[in-house]
Amino acid sequence: MEFIIENYEKDRIKNEYKLKELASTDYLTGILNRRAFFNLVNTLELNKYSVLMLDIDHFKKINDTYGHDIGDKVLKTFSNTIKNNLRKEDIFARIGGEEFVVLTKNIDKSRLYFFAEKLRKKVEELKIGNIKLTVSIGGHIIGFGEDINLSLKRADEALYEAKKSCY
Repeated sequence: MEFIIENYEKDRIKNEYKLKELASTDYLTGILNRRAFFNLVNTLELNKYSVLMLDIDHFKKINDTYGHDIGDKVLKTFSNTIKNNLRKEDIFARIGGEEFVVLTKNIDKSRLYFFAEKLRKKVEELKIGNIKLTVSIGGHIIGFGEDINLSLKRADEALYEAKKSCY
């Protein structure tokens, strides 16, 4: 009887872990989802971080032209490329359809620019079938006592300035 209880308890713990993982992970890309990102961010001292907002350029056109299965492949490939070019301590999440966020620690304005440029170039090197990807990126260094929503808004404003050059 004790053996059955031990196995049940192990299975329960394993299943709880799996449920937590499913609840915090974007189903398509395998990175953090919006909910998990905000839950994690609320535990951090944000004044030590900078934020990058990333948006795949012309993504709707990719979906409309090639179909959603190719759009999904683009999202997966894009996510893997970004993830593979981050430091272990960087936080990467999908917060919308083709919108992503990177939270990076202890980086000044010039290093943030070069970091964003490195990511932009890595995406530009991608080729998925006939599709050549580009990404627009906006960055913001989080100020002392600044709320994450304000920080994301400022990064988003910088993102839309960057988008102006691709349209």
